[in-house]
Amino acid sequence: MEEVQVDSSKNQKRARIEYLKWKRIILSHVTAVRIFIILLFIGILTLIGFLAYKGSQALNIPVYFNAVHNFVTAPVAQLASDGSRTNILVMGKAGGTHDGPDLTDTIMLVSVSLSGEDVKIISIPRDTWIPEIRAKINSAYYWGNQKNPGT
Repeated sequence: MEEVQVDSSKNQKRARIEYLKWKRIILSHVTAVRIFIILLFIGILTLIGFLAYKGSQALNIPVYFNAVHNFVTAPVAQLASDGSRTNILVMGKAGGTHDGPDLTDTIMLVSVSLSGEDVKIISIPRDTWIPEIRAKINSAYYWGNQKNPGT
């Protein structure tokens, strides 16, 4: 039994010496380790930024940001207006493969004051009946596209 304890004790001392050796090596290169960690962190952030940029391009997100930017920063002289207000019709097309992909699921009239900070929004219910086209308002895009395709 004594030989087993002696061997175990020697193995523990060797393991402790090996551990202290590696600890000294690492601590003698603290600056290099810190620089490595910082570079690794910067590399990971760069990779995340690159993937986010490529993902936003694939989803065509810059187009939406540009549209919002151009609307917000447009010079007043370039906006068609009636008096001191500009009216914008916002329509969302359902799309997809379900029944009625050309039906408009969202219709809002946005009126922006060019002289102040006033914005008014009117939501038009999609089931509003329009006698002129003999259909609900949400089918106006479909009938307009039938009459004048692509406009």
